[in-house]
Amino acid sequence: MAQQQQVAYYHHSTLYPPPTTNDSVLLARLQAQVEFYFSPQNLAKDVFLSSLLEQHENAVPLETIASFPKVRQLHAVGRLGMIGVPTSQMPPADPTFLAKALEESRVVKVSGQWIHLVTTQGTATT
Repeated sequence: MAQQQQVAYYHHSTLYPPPTTNDSVLLARLQAQVEFYFSPQNLAKDVFLSSLLEQHENAVPLETIASFPKVRQLHAVGRLGMIGVPTSQMPPADPTFLAKALEESRVVKVSGQWIHLVTTQGTATT
């Protein structure tokens, strides 16, 4: 019996990635999304995230990032199979799974319940 290929699709102007049981693909997608949030280009215009970094000495609570809409969407569709559910109704990403996604990041490091922005020298700022 032939396997049906799963593809990304749009629902109410939102692109949903195909559901996947391959955690390595989802972990890579989550890492890329979080690294985008912490990129200099994004931080230059993201007042909310920049202010959190300033308030917490270049760190943001892991649960805060887990609740960002795109992170919730990636996790809910890719890990929970919540296809067609509005992003606002999706639960936050599992913080433990999100921390696992960031283990190999050169942009951020997770320490306890915090995500730390890594300096250009490759060390987490504290």
